[in-house]
Amino acid sequence: MDQMQDGSRASRTMLNRRDNGYTRLFVNLGTKDGFYKASFLQYLLDESNLKKEVLGKIDIRDMNSWIEVDHSNAAKMIKSIDGKRFNNRTVRMNEADGGFKRPSDEGRSSGQGTERKRNFAPRERKYS
Repeated sequence: MDQMQDGSRASRTMLNRRDNGYTRLFVNLGTKDGFYKASFLQYLLDESNLKKEVLGKIDIRDMNSWIEVDHSNAAKMIKSIDGKRFNNRTVRMNEADGGFKRPSDEGRSSGQGTERKRNFAPRERKYS
C-alpha cells in the first residue's frame, strides 16, 4: 500500500496540507455562540480590520470553527482575535496545525513540573 494512502493520521494530515495560499486557523467560537456564516464573517472582519478577500473557506461547528486566511494575513488575524472576550469568555485562535504560538505561551514548558498559580486568595477555613 502506498505510504500516502494508508489511512493513518499522518497521511491524512499530509493530504490536507496542500499549499493553496491559505493558513487554516482554529477558533473556539461556533453556532452555540449564536454565529452563522454571515455573522461570523462580519465578526472576524470587524475585529481584524481585514478585507473579506483574504478569507477562504469557513467551517463552523457547534463549539468551534476553522477559517482559511491568506498566509500573509494569518498572524494579523490571530493577534486581533486571540484573547478577546466574547459573551464573557476568552476567545482562542491559533493555527489549526499548532504552528503559531500565542505570546503568552512562550516560556512555558511541555507541562512537566509546572504548577498552576492561584489568582485568588485562599479561603479562610472555619474550624468548630
